[in-house]
Amino acid sequence: VRKKAMEDFLSARKAIYYKKWQEALDTLDKVQEDNTAPDMLDEILYWKAYSLFKLSRDIKAEDLRLEKLKRALEYLDRLSKTFSTGEWVDDGQLLELEIWHRMNELGEKKYLDRIRELAEGEKEDISLKLAALDVLARLEPKTALPILKPVLFDHPDPEMRKKALLVLSRCPTLETIEILQQIYDDDKDPGVRARAAMMLRK
Repeated sequence: VRKKAMEDFLSARKAIYYKKWQEALDTLDKVQEDNTAPDMLDEILYWKAYSLFKLSRDIKAEDLRLEKLKRALEYLDRLSKTFSTGEWVDDGQLLELEIWHRMNELGEKKYLDRIRELAEGEKEDISLKLAALDVLARLEPKTALPILKPVLFDHPDPEMRKKALLVLSRCPTLETIEILQQIYDDDKDPGVRARAAMMLRK
């Protein structure tokens, strides 16, 4: 029985690879309903949400797109409530941000507030905070920039400062050039300075 569940799950992953979103969903539903692989529930919930997110892009009717996205959020909500930590929980949080972005584009403005809250949060994991800032920078670059600056200038990890520079590239303002020049002049890490220099040349 376990072997059959694994075979079905691999078939679903193959369908995802070939962008056959509905086929993937149907197969994942079967694996979940059979309950023969409960240890894979976190992964199943993530891939169901991911497939719904991708499927929504192929639907023209906005009400149907919203329905798919809301179902995807329901799966991610179950994922986060059932499993407190783990790779799929982390990936689910990033996917949730992208879904909030799409929902906002479809007129569900309350999701922009959630993106702002996550970007502004002090207790958030820095990678998740930067992901939220990346989405916010696409929607409201002037809002994202002042939240981003402390990460650019003060975060102790140079890899995080490099990632913050990628987010900064989504904020095309005169202040952005000034910030890049300051980082190029003052950052202690040569890799960060090199990234800033490359961005200044563009």
